[in-house]
Amino acid sequence: MTDRGIPTEMKTGFNLVEDDSVTENIASIIIAFMENAVKSAAIYVKHSGRKGISVEEFKRARMLEIFLM
Repeated sequence: MTDRGIPTEMKTGFNLVEDDSVTENIASIIIAFMENAVKSAAIYVKHSGRKGISVEEFKRARMLEIFLM
């Protein structure tokens, strides 16, 4: 503050400092969904008698995990 009581810095109300904890939390949630999607796709592939997961199966497993779980 100056001698007249005027602040030297103006605050906008937004935190201008990067907070890595939010990024880490979002990344951990996405990783958890992806792990479960891979497990779901692997179960489907195993029951269908094949050995590899296709892109479409992985896509559907992600949708299952995000929208239904």
